[in-house]
Amino acid sequence: MRLSVIVATIGREPAIRALLNSLSASTFQDFEVIFVNQSAADLSGLLADFPLLSIRIFNVPFRGASRARNFGVTQAQADLLCFPDDDCEFFEDTIQQALRTKEMQQAAVVFGRCVDRNRQNSVTAFRAESSWLTMEDHNGKFVEATMFAEKQLCRDYPYDEELGVGTFHGAEEAYDLVLRLLKNNIKLYYTPEVILYHPHKIFDYTSDTELRRVFSYRCGFAKLCRKHKLWFKYFSRLIRVACFLPYLLIFKRSKVRYYFSELLGLLTGWVIR
Repeated sequence: MRLSVIVATIGREPAIRALLNSLSASTFQDFEVIFVNQSAADLSGLLADFPLLSIRIFNVPFRGASRARNFGVTQAQADLLCFPDDDCEFFEDTIQQALRTKEMQQAAVVFGRCVDRNRQNSVTAFRAESSWLTMEDHNGKFVEATMFAEKQLCRDYPYDEELGVGTFHGAEEAYDLVLRLLKNNIKLYYTPEVILYHPHKIFDYTSDTELRRVFSYRCGFAKLCRKHKLWFKYFSRLIRVACFLPYLLIFKRSKVRYYFSELLGLLTGWVIR
């Protein structure tokens, strides 16, 4: 089965080159790489520098990771797709392990885990055991960067383009997709054996960039909760943050702006649809 690797990018060329180097070393080589470039960066040099890889670059006038991935799906020539971030890297057996798992489990979608250079979990706390995703049990079993999915499924269930990086509601597009798939009884499988490198998120509770990020992410979280009626998830987070702020005002003032930005995101994302 051929694979289309769809990468939504803002032109971070050093990271992209590392991604392509990792794909060059993969034990599975029947794939194409589709870059959906949402920046003014000229990536055409990649074609000459990686002549053995099938690479296509689409320079698009819009911004938004979800919209870029949906566009990539329309251009994909393979029947199986994956969507790594542009700062991810594959291990030699990542693709083969995903294909093997998909075939053995007869799953429509396979998720793996993101790891650091020491192969320890990054991004989130992933489960240690393989299992199916269910409506009641899916936390720690998915990140969109590790998703391997059938093309027709991605056409039938596109990403919500009002969620994700590059939009006002800047997160939770993968969570939204997982919930929609599970509600329609699509078989989703998670295995920690499929690994993809992704750098750790570095938190700086005082930088303006991090404040904007947490505001945008929590806007996305609020929209997700409202869309799928996740009342307990939303209000429990809202109450925890609101109750945490008085403590920070007394004992850890350096984090007050960060959690206040989170609170604003939770409220704003709920109101603005």
